Amino acid sequence: MTGRATITRRAVEAAMRSVDGGKVTSVILRDARVPGLSISIGRRSQSWRLDYKLALPGGGFSVGKRLTLGDLGAVDIDVARQAAAEAKDLIGQGIDPVAAKRAKRRDNIEAAAGQTVAASIDRFIEERAPDWTNATRKAFRGDLRLIHDVLGGAPMAMVERGALVDLINDFLADQQAAGASGVRRAMRIAMLLGAIWKQAGPGSPSRPGWAWPGIDPQVADRLPVVGRHRMTSRRRVLSEAEIRTTWSVLRADRNGIGPAPRLVLMLSLATGLRIGAIALTRVADLDLDPERIVGARDHGPTIRIQAKDGTKATARERREGADILLPLSSFAVGLWREALALRTREDDFVFEGKSAGEHLATGTVSKAWTAIPVPADTVAHDLRRTMRTHLGDMDHGGTFEDEERLIGHSVGTAVQRTYDRGRKLARLRPLADAWGARLSAIVGAPAAQPGQLRGRA
Repeated sequence: MTGRATITRRAVEAAMRSVDGGKVTSVILRDARVPGLSISIGRRSQSWRLDYKLALPGGGFSVGKRLTLGDLGAVDIDVARQAAAEAKDLIGQGIDPVAAKRAKRRDNIEAAAGQTVAASIDRFIEERAPDWTNATRKAFRGDLRLIHDVLGGAPMAMVERGALVDLINDFLADQQAAGASGVRRAMRIAMLLGAIWKQAGPGSPSRPGWAWPGIDPQVADRLPVVGRHRMTSRRRVLSEAEIRTTWSVLRADRNGIGPAPRLVLMLSLATGLRIGAIALTRVADLDLDPERIVGARDHGPTIRIQAKDGTKATARERREGADILLPLSSFAVGLWREALALRTREDDFVFEGKSAGEHLATGTVSKAWTAIPVPADTVAHDLRRTMRTHLGDMDHGGTFEDEERLIGHSVGTAVQRTYDRGRKLARLRPLADAWGARLSAIVGAPAAQPGQLRGRA
């Protein structure tokens, strides 16, 4: 059965119903808008094609030729018409589109042979590493080395999804044989594989890809990790009852956890800032007793998150070198004063590390969270998510964008962020004060005075 009307989505759906219902075995719809374009609809396949003839040098035309443009599931009507129009432009120039397609495929195969997984890792590191923090660089080093050792010599376009799944499963088996879980690191390896394959292909709106031939990002997209379903912390938010219980645990001097890690965790809940940003805070970054400036829109206490430390919310802001200046509630100020009172050296950092000149390691804080009785299926980062979620439920007079700015997320263009710092403080302070008051009410008491947290360092 054939049809000569202009192809429409409704006509395609009607033809598919006729085939599926057994009325006909196949239907061919021809497009009046692009002569030569048609779609063949059968029970097993529905494919676009372009029938054409080439002009011969001595006059006349060649025998009929056919160019396949793709399946209906991957190519819609508009894309098929565009592809057909581009092929007809080649035909008008005397170029056979089928021969051009074969030549391009040969070129792609030759190019893909030199575009190995190892080459993609090297380029990925070259482009991305400047945006990584030291902790990220250290964590990724071993993961990328593992990928390199297993798949480095393989042409990237030839690697199948099964090989990537096997890599992850073999890694998990080795980890479990050694008595470790390995799930969290396996998830990170899966994430890196997805990022590398996407970068080698189309990229993302914020970072153009390399457009290597033959790269299908779906090969590495959402790779399965056995045990991933148990890692639910990315959606975990503490209820008010859990906040109250957790706060009392953090206030207690027990479990062998010193006051510094416990204060970092409390400050993450009180401010919504990342654990790393708090641990890296310098004394000079805090302005807890600001001088009143005549004509200024805001006079309250603030914290500055320095871009050079890699603690910024986005890689772009780190490249721009723009610090984040955020307001502090009186509740948070009380916690920061406690932290300053714990200092035993004249180091730059508020939270001192083991050696002079070092800051408290973020790993120490994360381990402290696992060593104390906290709600199940939670990690330290959930405190930040908890603050942001509860803040979104409050009537504080701010906007969604203001809530994002308060926890250090990037909002607006680079120019807007550069020239709106003064106004931002005045706009965000009511949000910070509202959350500070609510957290104080939830935990049942204002922040303790310096000296109350004098557990083991």
